[in-house]
Amino acid sequence: MPGQSAQFIVSISLIIFSAAFLQSFSGFGFSLVAVPLITLQLQPRIAIPLLIVYSVLINLTVLLSTARHFRLRDVWLLFPSGLAGLPLGTYLLLNLNDNLLKLLIGVFIVLFGSLFLVNFSSIAATKKPIQITAGFISGILCSSISLSGPPIILFLTNKHVGKNYFRSTLAAYFLFLNLITVILYLKTGLLDREITDLIPKFLPALVAGIAVGAVIAQKVKEVRFRHFVIILLLITGVFLIISALNRIL
Repeated sequence: MPGQSAQFIVSISLIIFSAAFLQSFSGFGFSLVAVPLITLQLQPRIAIPLLIVYSVLINLTVLLSTARHFRLRDVWLLFPSGLAGLPLGTYLLLNLNDNLLKLLIGVFIVLFGSLFLVNFSSIAATKKPIQITAGFISGILCSSISLSGPPIILFLTNKHVGKNYFRSTLAAYFLFLNLITVILYLKTGLLDREITDLIPKFLPALVAGIAVGAVIAQKVKEVRFRHFVIILLLITGVFLIISALNRIL
C-alpha cells in the first residue's frame, strides 16, 4: 500500500466524497465512481472491502432518511432472487472473459436506457416474473463484475416510482447484499486490520458526500431526477463498452 502522505489522503478523500455524493443523491453510483479511481492508488484486495464497508454506511443512511417511502411488499422478491444469482455470477467471473461480459452488459444498459429515455414502458414491471428476473440478473452482475445496480434501476424506472421510493428501495436492496458480502469478507479474512485502520481516515469525506447529496436530492424535481438517472445509466453503459472494446481489440 502506498505511503499515506497528505496528497494520498486528499486524493482518496475526493474520490470517496464524489462517489458518496452520487450515491446519496441518486441512490446508486458509489462503486461506479470509486472502484476504477481508487484502485489506481490502492490494491483491489484493500480497495474493494473498504468500499463495501462504506457502501453499507451510505445505504444505511439513505434508507434511514427515506424509510417511510420503502414498501417491502412491492419489491420483496428482489431480495431472494438477487441472492440466487450470486453463485451463477461467481461461475461466470471464473469462466468467462471479463471484457466480453462487460461489453455485453454495456450494450444491455445502453439499449434499455435508451428505451426508457424515450418513455418506452411496455414491460409490465408490476408482474412477479419481471421482479424476479431483475433481482436474479442483479445478483449475477454483483458477483461477476460488481455492477448490481442497472437491472434494479431499470426495473424501478419502468415502474415510474417517485424519487424517494426509488432511493429507499435501492438503498435497502444494496444494504442487504453488502451486509452479506461484509460477513463473507470477515469469514475469509479479506476484511483485516490493514483495512479497518483505513476506514476512519476517509469517514469525514464520506459523511460530507452523503450530506450534500441528500440535500441536493430533495431540491430536484421528479422529472429531472428520472432523466438524470437514465442519462447516468447511458453514460455507464457507454463507458463499459469503450473500456471493454479497448481491451478486446
